[in-house]
Amino acid sequence: MLAIRIDWKPSLSQASDRLLVKQDSPLGTSASLANRRLGVAPYSLAAAAIRVFQPQATIVPLSSIEAGFTALRNGQVDALAGDTVVLAGLSQRLDPGANKLVPAEPLVRYGVACMVPENNSQFLGLVNLAIASIMQGYLIGQPEVVAQINRWFGPDGIVPIDARILRDFFERQLMVREQVPLE
Repeated sequence: MLAIRIDWKPSLSQASDRLLVKQDSPLGTSASLANRRLGVAPYSLAAAAIRVFQPQATIVPLSSIEAGFTALRNGQVDALAGDTVVLAGLSQRLDPGANKLVPAEPLVRYGVACMVPENNSQFLGLVNLAIASIMQGYLIGQPEVVAQINRWFGPDGIVPIDARILRDFFERQLMVREQVPLE
């Protein structure tokens, strides 16, 4: 039996899937997606959400999110479905202003958590320590950790976030939640 331990912070631990369409696209409602080709990013819950949202849509599996952007740009799909943050970040980096996210409310929302075996505080402590070590490595400037974080959230990452915001977040998590000294 597995227990899920979540410190619920909706702005930090909740993810969602939406559709990325060209800026001038009329798509966005369930009805508008009938008989349309919707590219689905790998490892997303988007395909299942689309089957509920609009079962008459054609789901086009993609090899990568980048392949999805190319397919959208070239008109091979009418929309690209996947994680809202990843789609927004890549769109901002690859095609600023060319696309928009629809619908206004996500197709699906889901929590992001780490599952550990029930009643195993030793393993939970190890998981927390691993996460805290990554945050601390970023804060003290360990090159391999900084590169790893920047791949996703740095200036050239999928979702570019100002380094000060990341540092403040990591510092706050370490000091308040884990109480790990920064030095």
